[in-house]
Amino acid sequence: MKLPLESTSARRCLSLGIIVLFVCVGHIVRAEPPPLSAKGKAAFEVLKGAPSFSSTTVGIAGITPNEVFAFRDLLDEPKADEAFKVLLNEATPEGKLYAVCALWFTDPTEFQTQVKRLKDTTMKVNHVDGCERGEERVSRLLWSPEAGAVRLKDSQQTIKEWLEANKPANLFYDIGGGAWSSLLRDEGGFRKPLREPAKR
Repeated sequence: MKLPLESTSARRCLSLGIIVLFVCVGHIVRAEPPPLSAKGKAAFEVLKGAPSFSSTTVGIAGITPNEVFAFRDLLDEPKADEAFKVLLNEATPEGKLYAVCALWFTDPTEFQTQVKRLKDTTMKVNHVDGCERGEERVSRLLWSPEAGAVRLKDSQQTIKEWLEANKPANLFYDIGGGAWSSLLRDEGGFRKPLREPAKR
């Protein structure tokens, strides 16, 4: 049935329709990454589509995953903080965890906010640690209640330095204490990390 536009009810419906349209369009629009180098753009795309959250060496051969190289390459970018914050919204759940780890270096306050936000989530991600792979709860990756969990004092301290100072009987890594961030950036200070361009 056709309603005359002069009617008040018709005008209200039209206005409501326009508002709904703008809301829908707002949800479709995606945040764009900041200006990045060619290597940075490639790294951003790798992390955006990351299929798993992986340690720095996986499998029997101890291969370093492309996502780890991408993390390091993007962290080296002048606009790294902005790029990783876009990934917090645009990446796969696994890619978002890499972004949280990066915030340990680029924005410690936002890092703590993200850890608190995700600490009690029931969400799971694909996780690869050495030769072990499978689904893991994000909450377990974020915070370990175990004695001996690494608790770095700041982004300058490495896992190696923490171990030398604390000498724990057992060792546990999590994201909240900075261990995963240290591991992803420079192997926790144990050895110079390999460098390789990020690949799609």
